[in-house]
Amino acid sequence: MFKLIAENKHIIWLFVVYTFTFLLSELVINSHIAALIGAENLLTFYSVGILCTGLGYLSFGLWSIKQEEIKPRKAMLIFCMSLYVIFMATGLLAPVSNTIHTVVFALALLLFGYVGGFVHYCASCALQNSPAMGKIIGFSMFVAIVLQYIVQKVAITEISLWVAMVFGAISIGYIVWHPAKDWTFEGLLPYKADSDACPAKAVVAVAVVALSTICLGFNDSLVTYFDAEGKLVLSEWPRLFYAIGLLIAGILADYGKRRFLAIGTALSLLFAFPAVSYLGLSGYMNLSMSFMYFYCGFYVIYLTVCFLDIAPKTKYPALWAGMGRIMRSLFTAITVLPAMWVFKTWGIQCVQLFTTFAVFGAIVALWLFEKNAARKEMEELKLELSSKRDDKTNKFQTFIEEHNFTPREVDVLKIIIKSSITTKEMANELAISERVCQRYLTSIYEKTGTDSRIELMLKYFNE
Repeated sequence: MFKLIAENKHIIWLFVVYTFTFLLSELVINSHIAALIGAENLLTFYSVGILCTGLGYLSFGLWSIKQEEIKPRKAMLIFCMSLYVIFMATGLLAPVSNTIHTVVFALALLLFGYVGGFVHYCASCALQNSPAMGKIIGFSMFVAIVLQYIVQKVAITEISLWVAMVFGAISIGYIVWHPAKDWTFEGLLPYKADSDACPAKAVVAVAVVALSTICLGFNDSLVTYFDAEGKLVLSEWPRLFYAIGLLIAGILADYGKRRFLAIGTALSLLFAFPAVSYLGLSGYMNLSMSFMYFYCGFYVIYLTVCFLDIAPKTKYPALWAGMGRIMRSLFTAITVLPAMWVFKTWGIQCVQLFTTFAVFGAIVALWLFEKNAARKEMEELKLELSSKRDDKTNKFQTFIEEHNFTPREVDVLKIIIKSSITTKEMANELAISERVCQRYLTSIYEKTGTDSRIELMLKYFNE
């Protein structure tokens, strides 16, 4: 585990500081807004705020598609983080004004959503094809939750909380100016020549996240409202069950080609029943939150890891890396107010009924997702077996599997093996720029532990 942390320290630190800063901001903002406009109106702001976060993620993906230059990308990120710091300072330290505070807090969430899109994109690039992606993400978020819990216990003034958020923003800013790899701003190398803009696997994943979010939205609505009324405290010890759920789900994610994660997520959704049931009983609020936070950990790892897996294989990786968060924000915003209306109109029993339908739908969607994944795996296995009939093909196939090459890197490797043309000629043949072609070569050298075409050829023919 220590070796894994050392090898991935940059992306772990990036994910820790982002998650810590975002969650701390979200809880502090909701607390301030509740004090300003009251518990009755908080859920309206909560819906708007979480929608702003999703729009931030979406705007990063769309801006990355439109803007290919490095300097504007860096400038936009620094601009967003600087404004975030200013808006949070205004909201926490300026004289009380309902309108100003509501607007600046909503804008702060929008801006940090943009930063979140960048963080998820970096994680998707850095952990592409990594057998330890789940552990890395789960561990990072576990550390972030524990840090947030400690800070909120220790930092009791507005200035100390703001300083903690500024520290997170500066840490992200440092990584922005000192990127670990060229893909951070130049863009991820295409996975294959004709990557899908919206693969079928992504559509099913969106459906799973949507239904799971609706299920969670009922609980989310009630606990946010009760927290605003002072009946419970969201930052208390039950929040540590969130960290535990994240860590366990992250470990499960790396086994069985994500199947154990899907099974674990489906089973964890069953905790939604006691979470809602105990929420209606006085004296059992913390128990209810413990159930909710635990299954929320599985849900968050699922929506994060699933799209981090999918993103590099699509035409628009910067957009798809944060798609889980975009869908979570959209469907939470849609669910929160109706859930409270159902609770106030028909009571907790009706909320339980709606939760049952949502859980059932999410589990069915997970089953369909895994069924589709199993079918694809069988098709790939058949293709692999048919390709191994020829010894030469078998050697090539074994080589690319051992080194985890993407389909586009395989195209480059084929040309290297068959001819000795220059990088420029190779780029022309692949219909890409010479710079991009050189980046593919660098990636191939890194994966094979070689430094030149000659070393690569020797490695290929001698293995």
